[in-house]
Amino acid sequence: MKVKEIYDLLNAYAPYELQAHYDNSGLNVGNPNDEVKKILLAVDVSLEVLDEAIENGCNLIVSHHPIIFAPLKNIIESNYVCNVVMKAIKNSINLISCHTNMDLAVGGINDSLATYLGGINPHRITDGDYACIFDVEETDMQSFAKFVSEKLNDDRVSTIGTGRVKTIAIVGGAGGDFGLIDYCIQNDIVLVTSEIKHHLARMIDDRNGKLVTVGHFTSERIFVNIVKGILKDKVTLLESKQTTPFNSKQ
Repeated sequence: MKVKEIYDLLNAYAPYELQAHYDNSGLNVGNPNDEVKKILLAVDVSLEVLDEAIENGCNLIVSHHPIIFAPLKNIIESNYVCNVVMKAIKNSINLISCHTNMDLAVGGINDSLATYLGGINPHRITDGDYACIFDVEETDMQSFAKFVSEKLNDDRVSTIGTGRVKTIAIVGGAGGDFGLIDYCIQNDIVLVTSEIKHHLARMIDDRNGKLVTVGHFTSERIFVNIVKGILKDKVTLLESKQTTPFNSKQ
């Protein structure tokens, strides 16, 4: 298969037109007409991941996060992003990313996380909303946080709030915007996400809301399994050994 055929399969599952205006998902580096030998799947493109691809004979990396996010005004080796891009080009490795389009897609990151956590009646607040809302068997915050930690194999879980837990809103990665937080507080919904700004965390605490934070990487590595399902039997797929960049048991 050619790179453009892989792109088309990903686009059919998680249309690139869904991506946020600030995003840069798609074919970031490469030639659409290149014949794909093997694909390496990863959350992030890094120098280490490129070394994996080279070592394993992969000429396409499909990642969740795009390595080129802001426009590049020049290509110089002292710039980390440029260095990664240059290494990919020198080694004829194509780079495709599926970021916010995979977050928002039906069956994408957030829907898959809800299913993985045993979510009952998963749904979105409105069309075009990132958060997936679902119910769980009623429990308490401590027990639910422990369940999330064990299920995601994440030792960086933290919480705000106490009391009973019944309904969850989940957003992989950094998903703590004011509108979603306010909705969750008003409706006694536990928000599960990654990074959140301090002033919003303070507001959640002050208004008796409920929050469970997890590692960014651990919340999004389900991406690899999603893409495996899309591309299985099409081409040889390898999963990167990449882990969280933070000190942890991961």
